[in-house]
Amino acid sequence: MPPSPTISPPAVKAVDLGEALLSFARDKLVLSTKVVGASEHITMHFGPASKEMDVHKTRTAPDGAKAYETLFKIAHANLEQMMLELAGPILESLSSVARPLTLEYMERLNIGVIVGPLPTRDNLAPAMEVHSRRLTINEKKLATLYSVPKLLDELYDLEEGRIFILITHANRRKAHRVGFGFPITDRLNRRQLVWVPDKVMHEQMNRLGDLIRSAAMKFGAVGNSPPWNPEPARGT
Repeated sequence: MPPSPTISPPAVKAVDLGEALLSFARDKLVLSTKVVGASEHITMHFGPASKEMDVHKTRTAPDGAKAYETLFKIAHANLEQMMLELAGPILESLSSVARPLTLEYMERLNIGVIVGPLPTRDNLAPAMEVHSRRLTINEKKLATLYSVPKLLDELYDLEEGRIFILITHANRRKAHRVGFGFPITDRLNRRQLVWVPDKVMHEQMNRLGDLIRSAAMKFGAVGNSPPWNPEPARGT
């Protein structure tokens, strides 16, 4: 009996990021704004032939002429060295962000939680849709993946791949997010809760940004307007 035919999902050529669009082309990624009339986009070319990865900005004039500005480029060999140098500091930084969390602490600070999946492609698949070969997130379907537990004790029994978002009203009229958490099993086979404060994560991301900038300047060639520096406001 011949095998049943398989149906492949439609090829995704772009990911809708809200105000921007990330497009996939041969050997490159293109980030562009969805603003009508925008004249700029940024391209990351992987350079399989040149053995050099480069990030450049393309500006299109009203007459159709294009101008290119190199933001960053690095040889493949140097890219590997850069990643090896960054691996240790990145692992150390990410492993230091988690904090122990107790139900008593949450109750004392009036912290509530929303439980949902870890935002991976597989976990968010039920909320993903492809329209005109663009991958988008259906917000209504995404909302159905999250829920509020009746008791905080339920957090200890969350299955792998699910997290909880911590929400508090402390010192503010409106509820606001303060971090996310997840259960772990310690060496004594006990379930414990840990959380990552948004403030700590933000500080670590800034630190990692500084490390990546330094490594990029050490191993690659940086243009006048590197991709990690925002353009100055007009008139300054």
